[in-house]
Parts: sequence; C-alpha cells; structure tokens
Amino acid sequence: MRQILLFLMTFSLIISPLRAQVDDFIISIWPEYDHEGILVIFNGTLSENAELPLELSFRVPAGVHNLLAMGTAEDINATTQLTAGPDNTVSISVKHPNFQLEYYDHAFSGDVNTLDFDFSLPFPVARSLEYYVQEPLAARDFALGFEADEIQKDRHGLNYHVKRLGPAEAETVVNISFSYMNPAKTLSMDRLREMMGQAGGSQNAPGSSVDTSQKQLPTWIWILVLLIILTLLSLGIILKPAAAAAGTEKKPAFCRHCGAAVQDAGMKFCSSCGTELKN
Repeated sequence: MRQILLFLMTFSLIISPLRAQVDDFIISIWPEYDHEGILVIFNGTLSENAELPLELSFRVPAGVHNLLAMGTAEDINATTQLTAGPDNTVSISVKHPNFQLEYYDHAFSGDVNTLDFDFSLPFPVARSLEYYVQEPLAARDFALGFEADEIQKDRHGLNYHVKRLGPAEAETVVNISFSYMNPAKTLSMDRLREMMGQAGGSQNAPGSSVDTSQKQLPTWIWILVLLIILTLLSLGIILKPAAAAAGTEKKPAFCRHCGAAVQDAGMKFCSSCGTELKN
C-alpha cells in the first residue's frame, strides 16, 4: 500500500482580504477517471459585491500537469492553459462570477490506492463549502475516511460521495481520504466506453456494428410484379384507342327505316318512327 502524501495535494489560494468573498466553493476528487492519477477540480462562485476582474494566486503540488482555468477569458466557456512558476504558484485573473481550476496529480501505484488529502481553506466561504469524491467504476472495496452526507448517481452510473460543511471560516481544514483496490488500473472512462459501446450495439446506434443482411424477396415475385405491370400497360394501349373511338362515334344523319332527318346527334332513337339509330 502506498499513500499519496499530504504535500502532493497541498493547495494554497491567496486573495486580498478585501476581495476574499466567496459564496460557494466545491472540491471534486476524481481518481482514475480518464488518467492513471487523480483529477482535482475546484469550483468557486464569487459574491455579488466582488470586483471583477479578480486577481487570484494559488499554489499547486510539484509535478502536476494539464493545469487549466475557466472564467478567466472573455468567453465564460473558454479554458486557459496555465503554467506554474518555479515556486509552483499560478496567478489568474477571474473575469466572471464563476471560476474553475483543475489539474491532474500523480498516478497511484501498487494494488491499493489510498488518498489522505488535507486542504486548508485560505478564505472564508459565505454559504457552502462542499467536497465530492467520485467512486471509480472499477473500484473494489471502496471505503471512505469520512461520513458522506449523500451519494449522488449520474446517468452513467458513477457515484459521487458528497460532504456538505456549510459556511466556513478561513483556514478551515478539510480532510478527504479514501482507499480502494483496482489492480488492473482500469479507468472509469474506459469502462464507460465499454458500457456505451454495448448499449449502442444492441440498439444499432450510429457508429455501432449493424447487421446489414436484410431479408430479400424471392426473384419470382419480382418477375411476377414485372409481368403484371407489362400486362396493365398493354391493356392500356389496346383499350385507349377503343375508348377514344367509342367516344367519337358519329350518329347517322337520317333514319334508315323512315328516312326522317336526325336533328340531334345524341339521339338513340328516331323521333319519327322510334327505330334505333345505328351506323
């Protein structure tokens, strides 16, 4: 068993006392999510009277990577790539009431993954200080070192163990600890891909393998359909002139029986003798 020591996760945020007004602060710990190590995420919501832009400086553990910030660009959704200085201090300029900091910490080693993380809050939180621990999908014998207030499950089946502390004073110490086994070092993201691939394949989702061997009609049915079509076309060609001729049939000008003149071409019988008028 190997512990990730306290100094690896030490986080220090330095704010001027006049601007140290944060309403909500959330610490999220995602072990072995899409990386062999731990994804650490800090989300903050500033008070309404905080002056923007707000200059923040924070210290990260040595060796962390993919250090990103949100809320520091004109576009609230844009991310800013950060680089720590020689003293592991990073400075950002927050331009929005909500900001986020994240980085990846060192990977676990050994069969048992253990974290013991003490975080000293460097500023007061007016409303709510919370922390979340995401339980890896491949974790076995997952055990928390604290009593969670709630377990939230997202639509992918990931469990989040939540601890709510409410308002907190500066220098409040938060301890986040847990242990679990994952000898194969299977990432939660890999397990999610497997789950979504299996679900997609069973439902013939886009991108999944689809059985294209559709049932085909026998050839003789297609031949019969073709013959019926040709027959109908032939009957149409034959019947059309006959119908046209019938429609244009002319009545005689005189009755062949009595010789009386036929005054109306539409007459069927002679108006004089009643004989049927035929050609």
